[in-house]
Amino acid sequence: MLTIRFQRTGKKNSPFYRIVLTDKKSAVKSNALKILGYYNPVTKESKISKDQILELVSKGAKPSNSMAKFLIENKIKHKNIIYIPDAKKAPKTKEEKQEKKESRSEAKRPSEATNTTDKKPREEKNGSAATQEPEKTPEAIANEQKSAMPKTADQQEEKPKDKKENQ
Repeated sequence: MLTIRFQRTGKKNSPFYRIVLTDKKSAVKSNALKILGYYNPVTKESKISKDQILELVSKGAKPSNSMAKFLIENKIKHKNIIYIPDAKKAPKTKEEKQEKKESRSEAKRPSEATNTTDKKPREEKNGSAATQEPEKTPEAIANEQKSAMPKTADQQEEKPKDKKENQ
């Protein structure tokens, strides 16, 4: 389906729009099928080819909502040019705001059911005591702890120095 919409061009903080005919599914900055005019919102200057727009709309091209508003403001009317204003929401009351805060705070709190976990003792998870490995001697445990500990920078530097002295 073809659509008529704005395509932004121009520099940062100085907008300039082309009025283009494109496929509805294509990206906004993609190549346009046809350039139908331009609009400069800073100076309110615009140039629109009314004949082409009316012809395309009568053939089935639909203007975007912002384009429909722009066309109506520029007195281009057709039965297929329909502007749908955004429905403004009623301001929330203090009670509604308070209810929303309460529901959010309840959602953040962990429920009591999730805090209670059925953890089995370590022995039961691993199996019975008969299948476990035999207990290690205190010396074996100390050796494992020493080898598992990361070495500090001083310990790493000392070893190469010792090797140099031995040679």
